[in-house]
Amino acid sequence: MGAFIALLITFLFVLLRTVSRKSDFVGKVTGGYISFIIGKIGVYGTWTMFILKAIFPDLGFFVVPAFISWIATALLITATIVFIVSFTQLNEAAKMGIPEENTKLKTKGIYSFSRNPLYLAVFTICISSVIYFPDIFNLILAIAGIIVHHRMALEEEKFLGQRFGTEWLNCKQKVRRYL
Repeated sequence: MGAFIALLITFLFVLLRTVSRKSDFVGKVTGGYISFIIGKIGVYGTWTMFILKAIFPDLGFFVVPAFISWIATALLITATIVFIVSFTQLNEAAKMGIPEENTKLKTKGIYSFSRNPLYLAVFTICISSVIYFPDIFNLILAIAGIIVHHRMALEEEKFLGQRFGTEWLNCKQKVRRYL
C-alpha cells in the first residue's frame, strides 16, 4: 500500500510543479484518445486490483502462496523506486503524452540505463499485480495496458528521433529501450 501512496505523492508533486510553471501536464496524445484511455484503464486497473487484493486478501479464486506474494511485493517496491526516480528526473518533460514545448533529451541518471525507465516501471507494476492477484480480468487489464503503453513508447521514440536527431541516435546505440 505504501508503494502506491508513494506513487500518488510523486504524481501529485510533479503535477503541482508543472501547474506552478504554467505548463500543461497533458502533452500530445499518441495513438489516439481511445487507445490512450484503454491503456490508462489497463494500467491503473491492475494497480487498483493490487490494492484491492492487499486490502481484501481473500478476494479472488486463487490462493497465492506467501512467497509469491512477497516476490510480487518486491517487484512492486523496486518498480515504484524506478518510477519515482525516472518521473522526477524528467522534470519539465514529465507529461502524459508528448511535450509540445522544447525540452532536453534525458540521457543522465536512470536514463543512462534505460531509454524508457518510466514505462519499464509501469509494466513491472502491472506484472507484479498479476502475480499478486492472478485473475483473468487483472491479466487482461495488464496485457491491454502494457501493449498500449509499449506502442506509446515506440511513438515517443519516433518523436525523439525527429526532435533530437543525432543526439537521439547516439542515445539509442548506447542505451536499450527498457532493460
